[in-house]
Amino acid sequence: MLKSPRSASTSRNSIQLSRRNLGGPSDLLRDCHCYTVLLQKDHLEKYAHLIRGCANNNGFSEGTSVHGEITEHGLERDRFLGNLLLQMYGNCGSIRDARAVFDGMRDRNVFSWSLIIGAYARNRKGNEALKLFRSMLHDGHMPDRVIFVNIISVCASLKTLAVGKWVNSFISTCGHASDTVLGTSLINMYGKCGCLEQAHITFKGMHTHDAISWTALISSYAQNGSYNEAIHFYYEMKKKAIVPNRVTFACILDACADKAAVIQGKCIHEDVKACELEGDIIVGNALISLYGKCGELKTAQRVFHKMCYRDVVSWTALISAYAQQGKYKDALRVFETMLSRNVMPDKIAFLIVLSTCSHAGLLKQGYDYFNSMKHVYHISPGVEHFNSMLDLLGRLGRLKEGETMISEMPLEPNATTWMTMLGSCAIHADVERGEHAANCVFKLDPENPTPHVLLANIYASAGRWEESKRVRQRMKDMGLRKQQGHSIIEVNGQVYEFTAGHFSHPKTTEIHKELLLLKIQIKDMGYVPDTKAVLHDVDEEEKENMLLYHSEKLAVAYGIINTAPGSPLCIIKNLRICNDCHSAMKFVSKLVNRKITVRDIVRFHVFKDGVCSCADYW
Repeated sequence: MLKSPRSASTSRNSIQLSRRNLGGPSDLLRDCHCYTVLLQKDHLEKYAHLIRGCANNNGFSEGTSVHGEITEHGLERDRFLGNLLLQMYGNCGSIRDARAVFDGMRDRNVFSWSLIIGAYARNRKGNEALKLFRSMLHDGHMPDRVIFVNIISVCASLKTLAVGKWVNSFISTCGHASDTVLGTSLINMYGKCGCLEQAHITFKGMHTHDAISWTALISSYAQNGSYNEAIHFYYEMKKKAIVPNRVTFACILDACADKAAVIQGKCIHEDVKACELEGDIIVGNALISLYGKCGELKTAQRVFHKMCYRDVVSWTALISAYAQQGKYKDALRVFETMLSRNVMPDKIAFLIVLSTCSHAGLLKQGYDYFNSMKHVYHISPGVEHFNSMLDLLGRLGRLKEGETMISEMPLEPNATTWMTMLGSCAIHADVERGEHAANCVFKLDPENPTPHVLLANIYASAGRWEESKRVRQRMKDMGLRKQQGHSIIEVNGQVYEFTAGHFSHPKTTEIHKELLLLKIQIKDMGYVPDTKAVLHDVDEEEKENMLLYHSEKLAVAYGIINTAPGSPLCIIKNLRICNDCHSAMKFVSKLVNRKITVRDIVRFHVFKDGVCSCADYW
């Protein structure tokens, strides 16, 4: 029996119709001339018309009124209307009401199952969707194409690879192995689960490929950091005369941005122009992000100003571009301009702004923006916003205030909260607070090696070598390994990666010769290796050797060898640049007369003529 989630005695006058498709309720009733026509069982299509209007226009309250009339007049058992109600409640995001309708249905068909599973899938209730899928199979119903797409989407969002593979096998059993839509969904799922080989196998097994399936493959490789493969498939797609769409361009531009592959990015930008998609907001936002992450601020500005329409993502991308370049005042100016244009900030925009205040050391402005979230823009700060404020306090050495913020925040502190506090303790050599923060991270994220490394470094900085060794030994006993430093550099359109202390590159000999020569030359200029950055109980000579082979130094040496004299170099590092490398880069930039840009996890450092754009604060 279909039970209304609202009172069946709802006034007839509360029935509202879709204004876009149906006009006002009184218009429809006047067209019918007699309201009682709606109460006859042989006029089911009139109710269907009403429900569809509510479903298409998110008319939840109107839909419940219609549902009440259906129940009141004995039409609640009709499967046709039941499915429409399922669709309406699902579209309106009311899972509870959709489930009540579904559970009350005596005669469900595949469409009924498809609607309820889709409703759970769209509303991020993946586990419930999987339970319903199993129940459907148990009841003897065979899934249709829509159900398969929804279940594959659930497997992707939950990263349940084993279930996804079983669904893939089931699809093949049902004879849908070559279906383009299902194949594309499977590629996306395998990509989200990090199973690139299976994504490629699925792609090759499809009889036909369109722009959407190619984009799914490119996106799978891009989101898993396989930049070179993503670029390869992009050009393979072009060879097949498949025209990239806006999503293709957004995916491949994001991949270029993550690897700072600005040369490739500019080539793809030309393809964007050829496809006349430069004005598209999704592609435009990806271009701003690309140039911002590659340090080409002026180009990012040009793209931004050429856009016909800008949303909050466009503004946030430009704010981020300024902030990463260390132009914090300009970043906040752009944010204020955005507000003056009546573009409402979202949580991400505020996160970028608070991070900007943190790196600029702007305590009062940081608090002002943070407080405005709730009191002006009615946005409840998330734990990530509290963490940004904690970072701001920590950078300024206000660790006691940071402790107070953690104890008073209305949300449960997460591992990042305590990692932020631990990082601040490492900077300011606060052993006692560092121990407490580290212990909190150990409980919340026991498999993370970073808190062990930071605590060991805090002990080492305080000269407590035995305790430092004990922490490192415990880390080793747990099977945890320190995150290695990686740096990448783009040379002649190709991306090369270097790892600290690794000597597997084909040009290792030349790189090491160049590094030794640079070390001698910059020492003559006044460079002194900052051996305090090496927190191991070894002699000074060994510490200097360890510093020499940091990943960004290997990348710079390779760039100097393989590019024209005077040409700029751009390196991306996965960790924060250490004090010694920062100092060395300043000397090297002056020695070789080059602009050297290093993007670490904090910001851009632009070294030129012996000076860094960060003014030695990062």
